Amino acid sequence: MIGFITFSSFMTALFFGLFVIKFTGAKNEALTQRVVTRLRYPTAQASHALLIHRTDRMSDVRLLDRILNHIKPAKKLRSLILQAGLNVSTGTLVLICFVTGATVYLLFMAFGAKGLLPLLVTLAAMATPLSYAMLRRGSRVKEFSRLFPDAVGRMASSLRAGYSIQMAIEAVVEDSGSLVGQEFQRVLTELEIGQGFEEALKKMLDRMDTADLRLFIASVTIQRQSGGNLAELLDSLEGTIRERFELKRELLSATGQAKLSGIILSLLPVLVGVPIFLINQEYILFLFEDPAGKNLLWLSGFGQMLGFLTIRKIVKIDI
Repeated sequence: MIGFITFSSFMTALFFGLFVIKFTGAKNEALTQRVVTRLRYPTAQASHALLIHRTDRMSDVRLLDRILNHIKPAKKLRSLILQAGLNVSTGTLVLICFVTGATVYLLFMAFGAKGLLPLLVTLAAMATPLSYAMLRRGSRVKEFSRLFPDAVGRMASSLRAGYSIQMAIEAVVEDSGSLVGQEFQRVLTELEIGQGFEEALKKMLDRMDTADLRLFIASVTIQRQSGGNLAELLDSLEGTIRERFELKRELLSATGQAKLSGIILSLLPVLVGVPIFLINQEYILFLFEDPAGKNLLWLSGFGQMLGFLTIRKIVKIDI
């Protein structure tokens, strides 16, 4: 009965939250429609001046937005969402994490589970959306880094043909429909609405923070301030990026054996423990029932995690 009441309360709170999100989303859609109508059919008084005001909200719910703006990790979470290319706000991702964790915990309570296991599984469930965002960010960074040298070479060729830097970016967008082309298309869109060139590039860096892109933005910014042959500069930059990419591949090959060793050593207790448990259960249950066995289990788990992180730190080389 208690589990049913708890589950009913949770579902009521969930539907109330969805109603609030739907209500705020309807208000945003109405505001968006007003802006589109204003741009399509400008009045005589407003046609001579257009003020564009952009606000980056953590959440459409004002109270949650104020709370997140005063929390420093929320800004890092917002950067993670931008770099992962997710079409959700920071508040929405936080709510998804809490709802996922609460759902898993209530399921454990409904089946009468107790102890440390429900808490650990709940924490893992809450971290699942964040893990997905991190994996998505990693895949996007890899794809962008792989295609970015070709885009830089295309810009250099366009500049030698007499194009401006903005026209060279347009050529990259026309030739590429990949992630690189999409990011530069957003730069062109921001330029069309009146933002500065350096500001648009910095916002691109917020969405795709890579060392190669930082070099490109620094080169373009310095050239616009001091002058010089940007085509030759981009040619040199393209060669540097390709050399770094080849060096990364060599490092991955050299450190692959050490990474595999770390993974095998981390999985070895499980691979050995499961067969022993199937053969002699009492031999393994000592670690879960006896107080000394529990202490040994926690100590060995901590040692395994420490060793895995140490090996990972050794083989990770930033260039």
